[in-house]
Amino acid sequence: MVGFDEFSFAHSFISIMFFIVFGLIAFTIIKGVLQWSKNNNEPVLTVPAKVVTKRSNTSGGSGNSSAHTSYYVTFEVQSGDRLEINYALA
Repeated sequence: MVGFDEFSFAHSFISIMFFIVFGLIAFTIIKGVLQWSKNNNEPVLTVPAKVVTKRSNTSGGSGNSSAHTSYYVTFEVQSGDRLEINYALA
């Protein structure tokens, strides 16, 4: 009698899901490495700039959770363009 084999279906489904998850992880890793490589091949520019603002953002800290503070500094270059950088204190 030809029938529906539940074990075969489950095995196939698990195998397909494994390959989908593995494929997504591999795709993400490859995409990250390519972006890292592209960024490292870009020229580094050194331009005079001045600090125009500094700010911090604190989140969490209620109940039993700890607070996390992010620090930001905004630089202005000679052309008037501004660039905000997020930095961490060690």
